[in-house]
Amino acid sequence: MKLIRQGAEAKLYLCKWNGIEVVKKSRIKKSYRNDILDKKLRYERLRREIKIMVRARKNGVRTPYILHIIPEKFAFHMEYIKGNKAKDVIKGNYALCEKIACMLAKLHDSGIIHGDVTLDNIIVSNSEPIFIDFGLGYYSTDVEDRATDLLNLKRSMLALMPELEEEYKIILHTYAKNSKKGKETL
Repeated sequence: MKLIRQGAEAKLYLCKWNGIEVVKKSRIKKSYRNDILDKKLRYERLRREIKIMVRARKNGVRTPYILHIIPEKFAFHMEYIKGNKAKDVIKGNYALCEKIACMLAKLHDSGIIHGDVTLDNIIVSNSEPIFIDFGLGYYSTDVEDRATDLLNLKRSMLALMPELEEEYKIILHTYAKNSKKGKETL
């Protein structure tokens, strides 16, 4: 196993499972938490993330396939997506901006808030955006929650490259046209 990313809540490893290359996401034990509470929280968060990813995919949002769940280890294997982070290919790519907006609209219209929409959490493979890292995701139909997802995306884009204002405007315009509550959210 090769560690490819570590966050505050989980570690991601590139590894083999049943002969195929996969990503293993493993929730990290927090030593400052009571053991019983820690296990309960890691299990609940693992379960919620998997359910959200499955629901998102059923509603037309491309996410990695969940291949194998290891609840006793607070981990799961998912499809390894070969591609580029959106931050590396978004500049001037207006078609990609429209696709990201459409996927985000579908996500929100299915009652899912990503919780961490950034250009690092969107992989572009074969010109298609694939949303990853639903660890902070939750269910909500609240307009303010949807708007917060859009604001997080804006901040991630403009902090990275302030010249991406036109790309963000395209995302907003496309989102408003494609989401059931798009105009209200904006």
